[in-house]
Amino acid sequence: MPITRQLNQGQIDVLTVLYKFRFGTRELIAASLGKQNGNPIYSRLSILEQRGLVDKRFESSYRLNGRAAEYYLTASGLRALRGLVELDGLDDKAIKASYKDRIASDQFLQRNLAIYAISNALAAIDDGLNLFTKRELTEFDYFPKQLPDAYISRKIHGSAKPYFLELFMADMPPFAIDRRLRQFIAYYEDDEWSVTETPFPAILCICENDKTEKRVRKQAVRALKRSDTDILLYTTTLPAITTSREGGGMIWSSISEPEKIVALPSL
Repeated sequence: MPITRQLNQGQIDVLTVLYKFRFGTRELIAASLGKQNGNPIYSRLSILEQRGLVDKRFESSYRLNGRAAEYYLTASGLRALRGLVELDGLDDKAIKASYKDRIASDQFLQRNLAIYAISNALAAIDDGLNLFTKRELTEFDYFPKQLPDAYISRKIHGSAKPYFLELFMADMPPFAIDRRLRQFIAYYEDDEWSVTETPFPAILCICENDKTEKRVRKQAVRALKRSDTDILLYTTTLPAITTSREGGGMIWSSISEPEKIVALPSL
């Protein structure tokens, strides 16, 4: 019997979210699937791991540091999922790239987990929001060549509002921040987004901490002045966004009005 016929919907759901975010912990997966109790997710992951569809990163030091196991799809898991559902970006190239997940750097892994946590936090305060990861954007040629960490489409009064989301970690040097911001500006100036016939996306900069946010804001002010563009750019911090539900999402501040704290802008 083909292995795909042995999978139930709950197991397929786990495979799907792991495809989307590339890496996930049991807690993150449970939150994204609306499971308050992580036990069903643990059972599903165990079965999928036994069948060779899922693998995990876990070392003895994890227990000492209170770090959870990080799960990801194997190439077999991706092939099985492709036979069950149609997903953006799930092609031979994605399957080939998945072989690197076993040896991916901790920095890469943590960045993907952070995007997963951000997605869960945003979904908790806005059910009209859809977040698409890099894996899901690869087949659309009108996105920037250097893809954002995520693309958000948010329904407001019947129309979809677009956003690019970018994560800035504390170890990112000023020159790298400036280069990333200039890449967005160059993309805006090239007018490639116009084929979508929607407003240019606001850029949501999520910074690892307050110090990083100040650095990003300083670099953004300089970059926007040099280009004389009217890109909308907002910043917040990772701690603020992961607890955003408590404050109703009032965590964003624009480059043009830094003292004003707002919810996710409606453009």
